[in-house]
Amino acid sequence: MVDELAFKFWSERKDYYWKNGKPTSEHSAYEAVAKVLCRQYRSVRIDEFGPLRFKALREFWVQKGLSRSVVNRNARKVVEIFRWGVENEMVPPEVCQRLKAVKGLKRGRTAAPEPVPVMPVDLAVVEATIRHLSPVVRDMIRVQLLTGARPGEVCKLRPMDVDRSADVWEYIPSSHKTEHHGRARKLFIGPECQAVLLPYLLRASDAFCFSAAESREWFRQQAADSRTTPSTCGNARGRKRDPRDGQGTRQPREYFDTQTYGQAIKRACRKAWPCPKSISKDKAARAKWESEHAWAPNQLRHTRGTAVRASHGLEAAQVILGHATADVTQLYAERDEVLARKVAASR
Repeated sequence: MVDELAFKFWSERKDYYWKNGKPTSEHSAYEAVAKVLCRQYRSVRIDEFGPLRFKALREFWVQKGLSRSVVNRNARKVVEIFRWGVENEMVPPEVCQRLKAVKGLKRGRTAAPEPVPVMPVDLAVVEATIRHLSPVVRDMIRVQLLTGARPGEVCKLRPMDVDRSADVWEYIPSSHKTEHHGRARKLFIGPECQAVLLPYLLRASDAFCFSAAESREWFRQQAADSRTTPSTCGNARGRKRDPRDGQGTRQPREYFDTQTYGQAIKRACRKAWPCPKSISKDKAARAKWESEHAWAPNQLRHTRGTAVRASHGLEAAQVILGHATADVTQLYAERDEVLARKVAASR
């Protein structure tokens, strides 16, 4: 049965999609696909799951409002589950071959919406947001803008990962998005970014440069400095709620992750562009306002890439952003480093 195949696949493969002790995006994606197969095709034999049922499953995702690219990714995961079944002698090879014959959804030929592209964020918008952030997060943003780093690469930055032996520093992340493809990731840090990073490199070599705890403490100090009532009255510093109810006692971690980094920027956007009172009580209107007046850390990479492309060309932007494929030859990798150093040294 199809549901048995999906269940066994997920039971054996769920631990595979982990990285650095955390589930990857593929983990949740495969889990969702396996659950749909178990629920929708509980009584369907494996040899009865052909192209028509495959297309019907794809249409189910389209009707749920998923974008074309997500639907196609889910479809490829279904094929991968059946391919795994062939490998483990649970699925006849011809069944998998029939599913592979189904072409993906094409742009303009489906009701599935196109994914919303990640656009660069205007520097004026960034400056308006920065005013409402702690110095720690401000510097994280500056590092991203100057290097084109991914949000996770900024969060994981440690002094031990930065080689300062040359004029242009090198940052080799301990892990990165495309390492499983065999591609090394190296970021080049020029003079302007070096000035931003230097104070954070003075801490322990294995400590994270950007501390969420330090960021929270800065906000607490700001609140304490502007407090008008005595410290003995009202809530104690750093505690917004009554500790007797078990809330308000959780402390921030010593480092940011991509989620908390993004949340910090989102909160700052709400302060920079507060929702008008006329729509504040309308949940849908408020959500739309906040969505239109917010940006995410990954947009900073696009801002950097756009600027580098304008000044140094498309190839330079690809190198700085780390978009080269895994099978690039060593000759190209060497040329990439020379070009990346030139771009980094200019800032």
